[in-house]
Amino acid sequence: MLDVRCEERFAEVVSFALENGCMGALLGRLLYLDQYGGDDSRCELYADFAPLSFGFAHVRGAGRCWMAGAMIYSGPGRPLGGMAPVLTVALEDGDASQHGWSCHT
Repeated sequence: MLDVRCEERFAEVVSFALENGCMGALLGRLLYLDQYGGDDSRCELYADFAPLSFGFAHVRGAGRCWMAGAMIYSGPGRPLGGMAPVLTVALEDGDASQHGWSCHT
């Protein structure tokens, strides 16, 4: 289950994805996070400092976090090379012209 704790950021990212033809990529990552922990887990989404990105925490029961990370956007002007504004590095070279989100823990 996804628990969106940042409605404004979520709306911003969905709007961006719709306008830029990358809604499928966004939905794919959200579905991945939603299903990752199984039926007894929920994934809480938070606004991240990186543009168009989220922090997340997988929790069970009364809020026991068992994994945390970020779902980071990369695309035109925002490669995953460690530079601002994303400040994240990817281990695989991606196509910097493609929009997408990757999960980092």
